[in-house]
Amino acid sequence: VTTKYVDAVPLHRQEAQLARIGITIPRNTMARWVIQLSNLVLPLINLMEDLIRAGPVIQCDETPLQVLKESGRKAQQLSYIWVRRGGVAGQHVVLFYYSPNRSSQVVLQLMEDYQGHVQCDGYSAYAALESKGITLVGCMAHCRRKFKDALTVTAKKEQQQRTKAAIAI
Repeated sequence: VTTKYVDAVPLHRQEAQLARIGITIPRNTMARWVIQLSNLVLPLINLMEDLIRAGPVIQCDETPLQVLKESGRKAQQLSYIWVRRGGVAGQHVVLFYYSPNRSSQVVLQLMEDYQGHVQCDGYSAYAALESKGITLVGCMAHCRRKFKDALTVTAKKEQQQRTKAAIAI
């Protein structure tokens, strides 16, 4: 599992690596082990969910992901990995969640029973949280991008450093 998720080595490559040293473990067996392990660590994940919600701020973002052989979906369709980071001081937790879409329903599910601040980009699905009493706060990295964009459209390279956009960056 560490090799798959930390070292980013898919199960089919692990199967080939093991075969080279004379060990035969089919990838479907390894996949079953991953599923079994996920069931065993579910109580830990639930505790981590509680810890994220106990803090005053949750950071959230979603990243597109292509899943090649997903039931009922074309390989060209994008899915999403949602990442959340939060918790109390000194006990931050990072959790990932898979979804075939990036709708506001996913956002509402991920922030269910939470009251506090959510730091996110300006994606419109997050606006659904405001009706639940959650305060949205901006992300400085996304804010910086706007100043960077403004800087690139200024007249000449030698004048860019004197612009308000350069001062803001």
